[in-house]
Amino acid sequence: IIADFDGKGKRVLDSGCGWAPLGRLLTYKFDDLLYTGLTSSDKGVNVARNFTIDFKFHERSKIVKTNFIHRLPFSDNSFDAVFNVESLFHHPNHKMYLQEISRILDHGGEYRVMDYFIPTTLKNLKQDDQVLAKCVSDYWAFANFPEYPNFEQGAEDAGLIVKHRFDLYEKIRPFAVDSLMEDLQELERYISAVANQNYQLQGLFSKTAFDDNRNLRSIELQNLSEILGSKCNSILLANGVAHYTMYILQKP
Repeated sequence: IIADFDGKGKRVLDSGCGWAPLGRLLTYKFDDLLYTGLTSSDKGVNVARNFTIDFKFHERSKIVKTNFIHRLPFSDNSFDAVFNVESLFHHPNHKMYLQEISRILDHGGEYRVMDYFIPTTLKNLKQDDQVLAKCVSDYWAFANFPEYPNFEQGAEDAGLIVKHRFDLYEKIRPFAVDSLMEDLQELERYISAVANQNYQLQGLFSKTAFDDNRNLRSIELQNLSEILGSKCNSILLANGVAHYTMYILQKP
């Protein structure tokens, strides 16, 4: 997502920054870049701030807590670049958000987003694919996967120019399928153990996966939960419902 990005002296916003790995990458590559990470929880702020301290880029960084669903807490033309990495699909109104991106971007600035996009529209998907997308959305509690036509129209309405659209589906799908198959094998271990009453099954993080009451140990259950959660979007990729896509937009 930073390919061909010139970050020298730039003011950069990472919207939905997680623990700020993009900040580490950008500040390492550009020693005069100013980084702002945006997150929505106190825990997220603490994790990201600690990461900036651990990797010694805290003096050129700040982490801001806000609800990015509403007006962003920045003045007009505040940033030379805005990034979203796998966080746009959490926003309920992409058109409103694009208006905010356009407002806070300075003229000539870029908005770079990498996320799970639906190449058509949700309503035009096959019924089974719509059900699959809803199941993934329910897992996340809420997911609003952006759609090519509506995202591009929203960008135009916000005064942003689509410079590039990189559809990475063909490159990413084989990895998504392989990853799913590996995790399905892990799930099969647990299921077979219960079916065969093999409660002495060796765990990944403990000597046995089950305790004396034949319940899955907490650490094993956490691993199982993470496997299921991390693969929700991979299922969409494997089935072709979503395409992993990068956009570069620019404010004239």
